[in-house]
Amino acid sequence: MQISTKTLSPDEWLDALVNRKYSFRFTAYGHIKEGTQFNIGPRIIPDHHFSYYSNQETRCYINGEEHVLKQPDVLWLQPGTLHHFSPQSQNAYHSIFWLRFFLGENETAFILSQPFLKTKELHGIPGMFNDILPLVALPGNSEIFRARCLLANILSYTLSTFEDENVKTNGLTERQRRHTLEFINKNLRNRSTTEDIAHAIGLSADYFSRRFTHSFHMAVQTFIKRERIKFAGQILLESDRSVSETAEFLGYPDIYYFSHQFKEVTGQSPRSWRESKRIPRK
Repeated sequence: MQISTKTLSPDEWLDALVNRKYSFRFTAYGHIKEGTQFNIGPRIIPDHHFSYYSNQETRCYINGEEHVLKQPDVLWLQPGTLHHFSPQSQNAYHSIFWLRFFLGENETAFILSQPFLKTKELHGIPGMFNDILPLVALPGNSEIFRARCLLANILSYTLSTFEDENVKTNGLTERQRRHTLEFINKNLRNRSTTEDIAHAIGLSADYFSRRFTHSFHMAVQTFIKRERIKFAGQILLESDRSVSETAEFLGYPDIYYFSHQFKEVTGQSPRSWRESKRIPRK
């Protein structure tokens, strides 16, 4: 399913939510009560999907990755994200509050850079839903706008809690880490920018940079510099290329810049390092 989207920062997105000039509509909403099994998808939809889990556990696959959702988890899926909900067990009967909505310009949906946000401890969500749903059911733009404003409060709170939780732990997902390392290793001869890598794995540069630092405990470009020098050392040990040929092969502008970075990482010049590592011939 092809969906037109435009990525905004969290602040831009929240501003758009309460700006009447942008299109907004609730497309579905409800409360799945205990005694019902929740099994939907796989699917891609053009709407935001927001849900609060107040009982039991649900298995959710998001872009192929498995997540288990349980009380008091909150999940906010962005438009265009492949997802599938299924019971965690055959005897799992759920209690879930949920709603779907569209925000955008014409038929282009406004989204955030990350495909989903998952957080906890939003115990006031059921009450907030109860405030919104009667307004959604009533005709009239004024009531819908009131519902938009109430929704902005929920989502603003969700965003702030999501950021607080992610500052403490995690960083990139396992899939994002793997794809990041694959991209860097494939492009060691062409020094990649942070924007290049972020775009390749579907994240904004700022979000990717922060998550990368949490995962690897160093900045993106520092990591790339170390990997390039590690590759250079491998070339120096396993081939007869000169230092200048190695620098040129890896795309360094000149041998002096290459030597400076090599010594910065290893503590030795390329030539000294090569001599110290080579096994003497008998």
